[in-house]
This record gives sequence, C-alpha cells and structure tokens, in this order.
Amino acid sequence: MKSISVIIKGNSRGKLSLIHKLKRILSSYKLTFHETTHQNHAIELAKNIVNNNTDVLLIAGGDGSLNEVINGCMQGDKTNLEKISILVLPFGTGNDFAKNLNITKNINELENIIQSNKTIAVDVGNIEFVNSEDKISNRYFINITDVGIGGFVAKKLTSASSLFGANIKYHSSILKSFFSYKPIDVNLQSDNFSYKGKILSLCMANGRYFASGMCIAPNADISDGKIELVVMKNVSIIDYIKNLSKVKNGKLLNHPEIEYTKITSCSIYADKGICPIDMDGEFIGYAPLNLSLEKSAVKFLINHQ
Repeated sequence: MKSISVIIKGNSRGKLSLIHKLKRILSSYKLTFHETTHQNHAIELAKNIVNNNTDVLLIAGGDGSLNEVINGCMQGDKTNLEKISILVLPFGTGNDFAKNLNITKNINELENIIQSNKTIAVDVGNIEFVNSEDKISNRYFINITDVGIGGFVAKKLTSASSLFGANIKYHSSILKSFFSYKPIDVNLQSDNFSYKGKILSLCMANGRYFASGMCIAPNADISDGKIELVVMKNVSIIDYIKNLSKVKNGKLLNHPEIEYTKITSCSIYADKGICPIDMDGEFIGYAPLNLSLEKSAVKFLINHQ
C-alpha cells in the first residue's frame, strides 16, 4: 500500500474538514497526518518524514508552508528524497507555486494525480543572507526570492487585514509601500549579467507567479536549471499601476526600467541603506546575499490534464 505523509498547519481554518475529506478521498492509501504547532515546524516535520521515508509527501498549505517543507526536505536524507514525490494542495493565503504544476484547490483531483504518477524534477534555489539577528544564514526557496520593495511588502502583510482576500491585501500593501519605500542603490554580479544602480525590486524567479497570481516572470521554468532575473529599476507608482494588467496576464513588459535575463547564480549587496529580502512571500532578512541553484533537487507530482 502506497504511503502518504500529510503536513498541515495546525491552526488553519477548515483543518478538521480537510482532514476528514482527505481520509475519505485517499482511503486506499496509508495516511499519516503531521500538524505544525509553530513557525518553521514544517521544516522539522518534513526532514523527519524524508529520513523515515514515504512514497508521497503531501503539503496542504500555501507558499510559506511549502517553503518550510522544501527546507526540511533539503536537510533530509538525499537517497530517500530521490524516491519521494511531493504533492501540493493549495490551502493557504498565497498559492502561487501550485500554478506551475497545474494544480488547483480541487481536492477531488488528488487521487487521479497520485494514480497518474506524473512527476517533474524541480530546481531549488539557495540563498545565503543576513538574518534579522545580523547573522549569516542560509535558506532554500522553491518559487521566488526578491530584494527591494518585496521585503517591505512582506513586513506589511504580517499586520495587514485579510478581510477582503489575498489579492486586495497584497496590492493594498504594495501601493502603501510605494509611498514609504525609496529605490535603493545595489550592486549585482552574476555568471553572465551585472547591474549597478537604483532598484525598485530584483526578482529571482524559479516559478512564474508570485503575490497571489501575478506572473512577474513569464519565461521562468521550474525545471530548466536557471533562474529568471527580473530587474525593476527606478519604476514609478504610475508605471506600476499602468502595467498591472500586463503582469497579471503574463506579458513581458517593454519598459526602459525593466530588464529580464536568465542566471544560475548571483551576488547582491546594497551600496547604500538596507536591502530587505522577501522569500516565497515571507520576510527573511537582508542583503548582502549569494544565490546558488540546485538543479532537479526535488520531485513534484503534477496535474497533466
């Protein structure tokens, strides 16, 4: 019997109902449930699951929870990890990475996805940075890491009301940030690209989507062994609003202050001031940072329909 280990946020709304549905829909599998009790607990849970082996690691959560799971997986036994398929059930505020896998919130699709066993080898980014305690730290990311305004927005999101949903919550926060954030001077060096000057944001994109459905990196590919770097230089709030619909529709922006390129590594530091970092929707710390990429590091189940 195929084993499925489920990680779910212990304080998530609808948790009991979701567990009941999973037990019913996946009744032909050996299910074990692991509930988180605190921040970063999913790292520990995922590491233990990988070390003790399972067939499928199902994460029911958003991009933040998935980030923790990936960090746990990457710390676990590599031989076991090669045998495990990760499955995402979008169940959080931001569910952007799942869009790359063509997976929706429809729980009834899960059994077909597991039975089909269609997988894709996915790259994982690794960032060395300065954490909030002013110490050098490392963390993996699966979707997008950005420096600049994204870090300020991530901070605001922790206190912003979610009364009107994730999209309004995010865009309200980013619009407010435009009035308090000033573009900072950075120096970026990569294997085939360099930039020195002011930035609104530097997005290092493994996946295409962030910020609750915004297609910031249309050419990003989670399995091509590269990161799409989106350089947003001195972009004004007016230009942001004017191009919002194009970003939502996944169009490349033809703008003198925006540039796209593909990289496999880079280093970024601020020439002046501080440079906050947003990773998979969470504020993690500050530049200077070093990015590296681990190709085909984890295996995800996809919806091939």
